[in-house]
Amino acid sequence: MCSDFSCVLLRVEVVLGFISQKYAKFLRFGVLQATLLFFVVPAVQAQNGEMVEADGTLVPDFERADRQNEEGAYAEQWAKPSGPLEPQDPLNEAYERQSSQALDGRDSARMKERGNDLLPSPLDEVPRDFRDDEFVYRLAREAQRQSQQHNRGWRGRDENAFEQIGITAGSFVFYPEIYSKLITSNNLFATKGNEKSDFGTQITPTFRLRSDWNNHQLEFLATSRHRRWRNFASENTDEFELRMRGRLDITRRTNLEGGLRYEQTFEGRGSNELPDAASSPSKTHKTELFGQINHRFNRLGFRLRGQLNQNEFDNVVLNSGAILNNHQRDYDEHLAALRISYAFSPRLFVFADGELGQRIFDERTDGNGFVQGSESWLWAIGTRLEFSPSLSLSGRFGYTRIDPDEATYGELDGVIYDASLIWLPTSLSTLTLNGKTEFAETTQSGSPGSLNRSLSVAFDHSWTHRFSTNVLSEYEVRDYAGISQIDRTLTFGVGAQYLLSRSWALDTGYEHTLVEGANSYREDVFYLGLKWQR
Repeated sequence: MCSDFSCVLLRVEVVLGFISQKYAKFLRFGVLQATLLFFVVPAVQAQNGEMVEADGTLVPDFERADRQNEEGAYAEQWAKPSGPLEPQDPLNEAYERQSSQALDGRDSARMKERGNDLLPSPLDEVPRDFRDDEFVYRLAREAQRQSQQHNRGWRGRDENAFEQIGITAGSFVFYPEIYSKLITSNNLFATKGNEKSDFGTQITPTFRLRSDWNNHQLEFLATSRHRRWRNFASENTDEFELRMRGRLDITRRTNLEGGLRYEQTFEGRGSNELPDAASSPSKTHKTELFGQINHRFNRLGFRLRGQLNQNEFDNVVLNSGAILNNHQRDYDEHLAALRISYAFSPRLFVFADGELGQRIFDERTDGNGFVQGSESWLWAIGTRLEFSPSLSLSGRFGYTRIDPDEATYGELDGVIYDASLIWLPTSLSTLTLNGKTEFAETTQSGSPGSLNRSLSVAFDHSWTHRFSTNVLSEYEVRDYAGISQIDRTLTFGVGAQYLLSRSWALDTGYEHTLVEGANSYREDVFYLGLKWQR
């Protein structure tokens, strides 16, 4: 007697033997190998406590614990209405730390010269090229666990002792934060001569509501920044941002993400886009909508993302009373990106990126008659390598090209790179090196874009469990194509923070900015701040 499965295999071999006795040996060996692969090996692995996928591949050791925890969470979810809560996503915790720093005194000159977003992307502290990959969540969890073991702080203190805990509201957690500071600037208008000094205040409330579910995630954020100057009311600004982001977990390996963001900011003094004769900073509006799907086959991950951006610029009132039409700069941006990644271990994964983009302006030509709009593409390969819990290296290398609609501009293309090195020489110190090259489009007439290169060094040290200091230096060069303009920016800053309690903190700092180019100036900023959080 034979089992049903063995009889089927025997009959298959007999039939194949009649067809070709020559190939029957190879087929018999293949059938035997398949039997061992799909039946015997999984049974032995299960007996030894190992875990395998449906296709027979072995689940890595570092993933098995997470998988078992997830299965336990699913079981408890079916057993009762609310099971134990999962740990907070370390990538979102990075966003919390970044959000608290984004609007402090260190951003004054950068916001003024660059006109950047009011707040960074939720995952900005994680290198831009490694966001939203589903497998990165597991890597980040493992890295966070190792970092907590390595960084126990001063005399064994856990670094989480002063982190924001939030207020539980049903199945959500509410995180309120209010940051206020006093500011002094010796060149408020960012001019090379006739500098004007002033003293001001800034208040930055931030409110975030985040789900605390076993599966899926939903987050809402509202933040604003209000600056008031003592002598020059024309420089007073009110900026704000509203953000909604969610994740739908379809399976353990597949999820959908989407988000909507709206912000109102100002192009500050020193920006190339704001005329020196403007009576006040120019207001800008940005709306962003994105959606993406993430899927992973064991160690192989895929991410497909689409994004729509709408940018609008208010007209500028000049000192003479004339109105400068700024709506000719309004444009929509369409972006699509695909990432394929592979994880060799919790400490090493590689990826390949492909991106397509298009800019469509509301007005086809600018004030000088140049056609506006462009198409762009990018491809790159990169990696993230953790040598140890105290040393990690991440980077991306690729090629990009921008094809302007204006025939006289010519294409803008070249090699790009991003690199970041993070080293913890001791449990109390962190050294961060960042280098970057990118091609950025511009709305400046006569130029399709600029080649931007930047290099930054930051060092943070905790002297006690409450007192820490930081030093930051950054150098950036912007070379505009089509016009003879090169802007160089050097920034140096020092800061200190004292944690009074989990809810209260004091910080102070100084920042020096030196800009050479179309709008050359230098500025020194001092600030003293007080932050409350819950």
